[in-house]
Amino acid sequence: LRNSLETTGHPDYGISGRTINQVYDVPSAADYVTNTVADFTGVWHNGKVINGSLRAPHVRWSHDHFGQGIGSTSVLLLLQADDASRVIPIEFDDYFENAIGTFSASSAKTEPIVRGGNMKYTVISSSWIYGKSVTWYPFAGHLRVIPLNPWEQYYSDMRILMDDFVIQEKDDCRAVIISTNYVYPFVRYIVTVDVVIEFHASGTGGAMTHVRTKRGSFIFLFVFCGLFQPHVSS
Repeated sequence: LRNSLETTGHPDYGISGRTINQVYDVPSAADYVTNTVADFTGVWHNGKVINGSLRAPHVRWSHDHFGQGIGSTSVLLLLQADDASRVIPIEFDDYFENAIGTFSASSAKTEPIVRGGNMKYTVISSSWIYGKSVTWYPFAGHLRVIPLNPWEQYYSDMRILMDDFVIQEKDDCRAVIISTNYVYPFVRYIVTVDVVIEFHASGTGGAMTHVRTKRGSFIFLFVFCGLFQPHVSS
């Protein structure tokens, strides 16, 4: 599952998605999110595209062929508010155009923004998560929740969000946290994958994934899958 969110591309169109190790700035991060993280389409061992079945046409199978994406993807943008007050030392004028400070939860930007839609500052939990640089970030920021189904709408919404992110980014974003849940009914696991993308004061960036699992009982999974089975209203 981790590998599928770090390297996959869309088989129908021959696109080789940008890998997680090729993320180094805002445009490359947006490309990676759009063509790898947001692209759930893969193929079975017989070459057929992974889709839902007649019984559950909107189930989103993961690329490892065992898990099912459930619910929605949450996208958190962690924005910094005090860059305007920073000054580049004269010794570095030839190397940097904008002064960018390191992340600080105490100076996070909290006013609403528009990135592919309205996004409000939201505290999801008191937990923190670290990125590739081992910098820790809170699960708090400007939140967008995007349902996984239908896939075409999910992909479109993620693409619009990332396109808007690239256009409007003013060097104030320190991290993007993308979280998606999966259920593995055959082994009774609930899995959460968090993709953490960082943008550093040096002007470089990086990304990594975290995978968290929880084992449930058969009864729990039966109820859980029943609750999250997508339906199309008439």
